[in-house]
Amino acid sequence: MRTFTELRRPLVLVTALLLAPVASGAIPTLVEVRAHNFEVMTTEGKRVPLGNLVPDGRPAVVEFWATWCAPCCKTIPHLIELSKRYGDARLAVLGLTVESPVTDTAKVASEMGINYAVAFAPRELFQFMNRREQVGVPKLIIYDAAGNVVEHILTYSPFTNRRIESAVSRAFTAK
Repeated sequence: MRTFTELRRPLVLVTALLLAPVASGAIPTLVEVRAHNFEVMTTEGKRVPLGNLVPDGRPAVVEFWATWCAPCCKTIPHLIELSKRYGDARLAVLGLTVESPVTDTAKVASEMGINYAVAFAPRELFQFMNRREQVGVPKLIIYDAAGNVVEHILTYSPFTNRRIESAVSRAFTAK
């Protein structure tokens, strides 16, 4: 029979692998995303290039979310705070909902006080962003000003807001 110490080692390794950030190569850079010329629909019903909502030259936080997703709604207050703190001129924050444009997303966003851009992600964009990775929401991707992935966070945990904060700080200091 194995002792607790012998069993603990594999358990620690599995836990570390599950909690470790996904390698940045698994998620496309903003340059790769922009090269596909994806269009999204705003909550006002306008089709716009995704690049208009995540401009070049500044760090960005992109969250794939849904109004029915309770973990998604837990990250929103922190994203609102980041948007207030840094302002749109310094940090682009974008919520891309995976729901159909016929949902009440605009109403929910307004009720939650969302102060950053929200748009509907077409299926092709969501699939492209998940091409080499697990699919699910919430999915947060923090990019530096050059469009490189600083961190990718899949799902919500008690540490998510700290991870977002740390990643945004690193995004501002990336060279």
